[in-house]
Amino acid sequence: MILNKKILNKEEEQQLKERVAQFENNSGAELVLAVANESDPYPGAVLRSALFLSFFTTLLLSYFIEFGYSYLYIVSQLILTFLFLPLSRMKLFKSWALVDSEVDREVKEKALEVFFTHCSEKASHSNETLIYTSLYEKRIEVLVGKNIKEKILQEDLEEIVNKIKDGFGKKSYLKAYRDGLELLESKLLEAFPEKVSQSGADELSNSVLWL
Repeated sequence: MILNKKILNKEEEQQLKERVAQFENNSGAELVLAVANESDPYPGAVLRSALFLSFFTTLLLSYFIEFGYSYLYIVSQLILTFLFLPLSRMKLFKSWALVDSEVDREVKEKALEVFFTHCSEKASHSNETLIYTSLYEKRIEVLVGKNIKEKILQEDLEEIVNKIKDGFGKKSYLKAYRDGLELLESKLLEAFPEKVSQSGADELSNSVLWL
């Protein structure tokens, strides 16, 4: 897969897998590291981009071509919108048409979907944690199971997110995850001095989940 080669090579991925196993052994919590190319295709942003490009192009053409009938202006814009749709799916054109609230919603929804699909449904307890990264949006979400949520504040999770983001900003992806895991582990041990669970945590895969 091309995506994982951009942020982690095979050696780094193996090192991260070993660190996840160590984290689970130390804390007694399950952990899933998930990395997605993007959280949603954002059809709304694609349409907005196509509409803008068609409007701008039609406006430009009107300086050189005289539309004999006013309806031709509308027809040409509709045709151009259809033609620009494939181009608007490219990230370069789609990005500027995105709305922050739209991105926040889609990333959170995808993170929840991954949490329930790859964590909650596969683990027999509520001690699971998820670090979800969406590369296109440059967003990170940290979700925890019911048992952990009772003692870990949202501010703690946001602190972990910011720690990982700092490393991503420097393109030190392996270090970013290591620092994030270290901070998460310390907060879990602070909240659960005798580990989150004494029964061990080895139900979920320790490998990075590439989506």
